[in-house]
Amino acid sequence: MAKKRKPLTNKKGEVRELTVADMEAMRPIKDVDPALAAMLQELQAAKAAGELETVTRADGFVEMRRKRGAPKLPETSKRQVLSVRVAPAIAKAIKAHGRGVNAKIEKVLRDAIEEGRL
Repeated sequence: MAKKRKPLTNKKGEVRELTVADMEAMRPIKDVDPALAAMLQELQAAKAAGELETVTRADGFVEMRRKRGAPKLPETSKRQVLSVRVAPAIAKAIKAHGRGVNAKIEKVLRDAIEEGRL
């Protein structure tokens, strides 16, 4: 008959120090709870991709949270803010085009650069 192991906690609920025998008797999480193992893998992948942040609460508990806001763009597709002052009539004409004005202005500027006008 197998030797009976000591309980991991005492009557107060305090966890005792684990022994080598305790560690050898433990099974991998994927065998005990496959759904939890899958969720942990998803969290690790999200953290590696930079989608999660680790937050330490006031009570010392550490939790992972999804980052707020739009996802970060790769360096190659980031845009720089450029502030330009224009005449009121030009600003009015640009705003009259509605949505997608930035893309239209960028296209005009690209064309001017390619043609050597700028």
